[in-house]
Amino acid sequence: METTGEIFNPEYYMIDKETRIVYRKDQFEAGTDLPQELLVRDKRYTTEEIEALCHNAGLEMIWTRFVKAGSWNEPLPSDSDHAKELWVLCRRP
Repeated sequence: METTGEIFNPEYYMIDKETRIVYRKDQFEAGTDLPQELLVRDKRYTTEEIEALCHNAGLEMIWTRFVKAGSWNEPLPSDSDHAKELWVLCRRP
């Protein structure tokens, strides 16, 4: 993961299907310290969950887009291998 950034490749993580928490092992060898292995836990959200969180915070949803980091102006289909980020635009009413 340190060199490839493959945090979205399902070969490198496990998902708790009830909580949708993702567990992955990252090993870091670069640098001057001894290699480190970390167990990373993160939560993946659906578009609907993110929109509900924004709504519950009192924000008005304008749009959401699937994008690739660094290519924010190019919306992607949700099933694209490159669509790894969700860009959300909200405003306070």
